[in-house]
Amino acid sequence: RSFAPSDLRGIFLVVAATDDPTTQQAVWSKAEEMGILCNVVDVPERCSFYVPASLRRGSLTVSVSTEGKSPLFAVALRDRLAAQLGVHLGEGLERLAEARRLVRALYPDDQAKRRFALARLLTPEAVDQLLEGSLASFEAHWKSWKSSLSA
Repeated sequence: RSFAPSDLRGIFLVVAATDDPTTQQAVWSKAEEMGILCNVVDVPERCSFYVPASLRRGSLTVSVSTEGKSPLFAVALRDRLAAQLGVHLGEGLERLAEARRLVRALYPDDQAKRRFALARLLTPEAVDQLLEGSLASFEAHWKSWKSSLSA
């Protein structure tokens, strides 16, 4: 059936993905009137939000948006980043989360000390190790850093 304005009752977000400009305009107008977030596919000026091309590596999410100007470029860039950001990053991020928990427990009331301790772990070399997939090297760095906390 065709779009009816009552279709938007109780809706928080709507995506209008149709080749019919009349329907797209009707959805957009009613969504605007009702204060509903709306994305009219392929019409950036009729979008109150954009859908980024996203990549997940464990708890790491990287999203690319062109604000609707070129979704295919966003996808191409996401895919290029995916090729460079290996699947191992999720494991490294788990180690960083563990480090954060340790440092928060060690310095519960001193943000400056927490920041300093974490900066000692996340050196440019450590970032390179994570990005290059050198988990064994990062693990050695992690162990050395962890033992320095108790020193």
